[in-house]
Amino acid sequence: MAEQTGRLEWTLSGATLRKFLSASNGEEFASDMFSVGSFTFQCKAYPNGRKKEQSGSVMLYFVLQTPLTNKIGKLTVKARLYCPQTLCDWKHIQHLKKDNAGIGWHSNNMLLSELPQEASQVTFLCEMDVLRIEYKASVNNGGVYHKPLNMDVYTKHEWSISATLLQSFEASHNGKFYHSPDYNHGCWCTSIAPN
Repeated sequence: MAEQTGRLEWTLSGATLRKFLSASNGEEFASDMFSVGSFTFQCKAYPNGRKKEQSGSVMLYFVLQTPLTNKIGKLTVKARLYCPQTLCDWKHIQHLKKDNAGIGWHSNNMLLSELPQEASQVTFLCEMDVLRIEYKASVNNGGVYHKPLNMDVYTKHEWSISATLLQSFEASHNGKFYHSPDYNHGCWCTSIAPN
């Protein structure tokens, strides 16, 4: 089976961005559907939080649109969400076991106040790799797909922090995360929460 990977660049501008910047708590914005191999996903954003206790936080999620129910017991994915305007970054490995399963970054990773009201656009980069598919016994005799991976026993990585990124570290709020580029054949990254 070919590698199952996908990427979406979701840009908000114009009237949609103005609505995004003035959204109330619970208001949802949805991207176009995008493919990750044989699976379909959609990104959803709640600019002012999905729940009351998330007010002020931009909540960003991947939502699986392909039904799993009859064929797949568990889907394991490696996901990344990133906003280049605010440098908010999130990487995670997650098991999806049900239809419409969603995964996303935590509260306070990105604040709505980080986006200036005069912003001309906001972009979210959404990247995903399928690492493992566990089929139900009735399909493929309950077989398993694994993404082929290599990993060195010993690895050394140096992350050069740019002046722009360092300035963002120094100004970051509590709960904001940053991640290095992946290394050791894409198996590892370094995470930093400066505050």
